[in-house]
Amino acid sequence: MFEKAFMLAGSITLLISSNSDVNFEEENKIVLQAYLPELIELEQLPEEPDLRIIHLEKEGFSLEQSDSQVTIKEKWRNKLSPDLPHLMYGMARRHWIHHGLFSIHSACVGNEKEGFVLLVGQAGSGKTSTALECVRRYGLEIYSGDKTLIEVDENATLWAIGGTKVLTSRAPEKGRWREMVDEAVQVGARYAFRLRSEYYPDAKRVRIKAVVLLSLNDGHDSSNEYSSLSAIHNLYPFFLDTQKEDVLLDEGNEIFFGTIRPEVKQKNVPRLARGIKKIRTINVVGSMDYVTEQIADLFKERVSS
Repeated sequence: MFEKAFMLAGSITLLISSNSDVNFEEENKIVLQAYLPELIELEQLPEEPDLRIIHLEKEGFSLEQSDSQVTIKEKWRNKLSPDLPHLMYGMARRHWIHHGLFSIHSACVGNEKEGFVLLVGQAGSGKTSTALECVRRYGLEIYSGDKTLIEVDENATLWAIGGTKVLTSRAPEKGRWREMVDEAVQVGARYAFRLRSEYYPDAKRVRIKAVVLLSLNDGHDSSNEYSSLSAIHNLYPFFLDTQKEDVLLDEGNEIFFGTIRPEVKQKNVPRLARGIKKIRTINVVGSMDYVTEQIADLFKERVSS
């Protein structure tokens, strides 16, 4: 019998149970922390968790799902399924949006005095590498490396209230930030790692001052600021993380449906739209040197490399 409970950003509790004796090592927790903002393991199991995943050891595969619970029947063979982090995130994402919070696939850097900048882009655009280079070259702090949970207050100000403090990179890139790394584990062809504590801000909640849509390349450097209307159209899919809406399970043969009901969007998106219209949004394309300099120029107080 296996039971583990976790707290996620936004004070979500998630309980995983299995009738199999699943091995759960520190490496498993580090991997989950790379997928889920502010994940911590709870010592006591909640009586009524917000979300629940029930696993039953069985040959073949079957899936039952509701708004707050998923039951999976499949062969785990005493190890957590590699689909589990994706499923946990998919369930949490849907819960967050239902409660007016938005998990955006982004890195987040800055300082507590001036605010923080969301670094947004498609997968492989260089968000995590850019964030780490901003820390290394310009003395900024890193709030999150891959996913940032955003709250929009009544004044349409964006606040980061949780982020993934465990980062990942391809193995060849790991050496670039070796002096910053506190703990690392290899996961396939990638590394998951935490930075030393001085590279993270002390604050649990930080103000977002700007959004940078970025793409690293070795071609022409360019930077342009979006109008408020263009920002809404370009950022909306990122803030709802529509690319992570559905989760493929059982090698693509089954689907966890993360679809958000229209009435939920109608209730929560207008405040998000006001926040996006209010915030400065910049599209930056170019080399690492150019992109990090453009981001650093958003801050008056920074340390030169």
